[in-house]
Amino acid sequence: MPSGKQILLSQLTEYSQRRTAEDEIVTASERIKAGLLLHGSTSHQMWKTVSHLAWVQSHNHTEGRPPYLERQGLGLGKSGLLLSDLFEALTDDPAIAEALATDDPKLSKDSVQAGLHVIWLLLKALEWSKAHEAVEIDGSFSEDRKTQLIESYVDKLKAFEENPDDFS
Repeated sequence: MPSGKQILLSQLTEYSQRRTAEDEIVTASERIKAGLLLHGSTSHQMWKTVSHLAWVQSHNHTEGRPPYLERQGLGLGKSGLLLSDLFEALTDDPAIAEALATDDPKLSKDSVQAGLHVIWLLLKALEWSKAHEAVEIDGSFSEDRKTQLIESYVDKLKAFEENPDDFS
């Protein structure tokens, strides 16, 4: 039997790597909310929490051009605000990193900023983006190429860690 985490991650993987058709948005929202309940809990508070969420669409409204679908992802249903945008707005305030670093002397402001940035990247990874559509090809990729890329970046990371000030 799959875990709630496995179900949720499979739903997010499916929806984040392909554009969800307009007539599938409600179904996508329901399936992701079910995954969140299966992973998070089915307490009364969690039911209330997921009731605020939906698979939302963000359109680009460039002046002089017709709006186009730019991103889809988990967001606040009534407002259509993507969670990545909500998190970004919350963390724009440098006082947040300072407060967290002050609360735990083992944390530096830089490490807190790094952690916040990675959380934002993870939220962005759970979105479909028009900008990445041509590369992501509905989620299909070569396992061999994936392994090559990972190994290449593990090597680059080691080189960076050996000499971070002279790495480009």
